[in-house]
Amino acid sequence: MIASITRSVGCELRYTVTELIRLDTESAPLRATGRRYTTFLEDWGVQVALNFTIVERTGFNPGVLVTPPATPASTFTLNTGGSISAEATRLQKMNFFYTVAELNNPAEFPNRVRTCRDPSGNREGSLLVDSDLRLFSLLQGRLGATMLGFAPSPEQRPAVAGDKNVLSQTVSFKVVTTGQITPTWRLVRASVNTGQLPFLSAGRERTHELVFTFGPLDKSVRGIRALTPLAQQTHIQTQLQTGLRNSLVAQ
Repeated sequence: MIASITRSVGCELRYTVTELIRLDTESAPLRATGRRYTTFLEDWGVQVALNFTIVERTGFNPGVLVTPPATPASTFTLNTGGSISAEATRLQKMNFFYTVAELNNPAEFPNRVRTCRDPSGNREGSLLVDSDLRLFSLLQGRLGATMLGFAPSPEQRPAVAGDKNVLSQTVSFKVVTTGQITPTWRLVRASVNTGQLPFLSAGRERTHELVFTFGPLDKSVRGIRALTPLAQQTHIQTQLQTGLRNSLVAQ
């Protein structure tokens, strides 16, 4: 499942960047200025964090109701039961880094169709294997702000030191599966599993979170592939905010 999700996310990133640059290049001759607005992406990269949280729960609640023969003076019943439960949590974190130049690959999408499904068509039990992460709207929104004159182009250097152009998006999927079984036996002197709790229950809760941070490449050190310090800090802070939010929700 993790391999399929990683492949799907990488494919969607390539499609988003490729289609955005292709549309901008085709539209440039039709504009009065003849300008392309995606040239700043040539010096940008994207940091991706994948967080997988899987919680598995199992419960066992047997019960027996004993009803011996009643006497004229009294009626006696004995109800016994027990409960056993177990919970296991698995947390996996993965990080990937791409440059936009690496992601731009028109040959992979000759028909301009987002085909990011596994060739075998296997969903691998996760929504992330076949999904639209809305990354195109994230980048297109920044370009639209520049085209309309509401914001300067990311290519323009700010007046203070350090690039302040960062785009970030967080996507979270939660899949919950549960099942239970309660067989009941009614004997002459006893009944088994007549309570309100299920005899045997099992469930799995899977939370998949992705954090995307687009920002300028850090060119201060030759040979290092990384975002600028501000973009990296934004990426870390976004993950911290996501983790705190999930902790509060769980409580």
